[in-house]
Amino acid sequence: YKNIGDRVEISISALPSFKNRRLNVFRDNAHLRQAVHASCCMAPLCGTPFKMDGDLVYDGAISDWLQSGFLTCPEGHNAT
Repeated sequence: YKNIGDRVEISISALPSFKNRRLNVFRDNAHLRQAVHASCCMAPLCGTPFKMDGDLVYDGAISDWLQSGFLTCPEGHNAT
């Protein structure tokens, strides 16, 4: 977790604001696992939002789409 921040950025959404958070600094391995879990949570298809750092969190694609235009990829990212 200490050396991964310069190689990865995890996008998550926070409720109820639908605000996007991009994480690249992690307190420990558990925090990194929680961020990955949140990024994979696509309620109601897969998982449910859960508390992380005081916010309900889930997949960052939702807030990416809301902030940059529905179904568009954020600047600097490639959809594959």
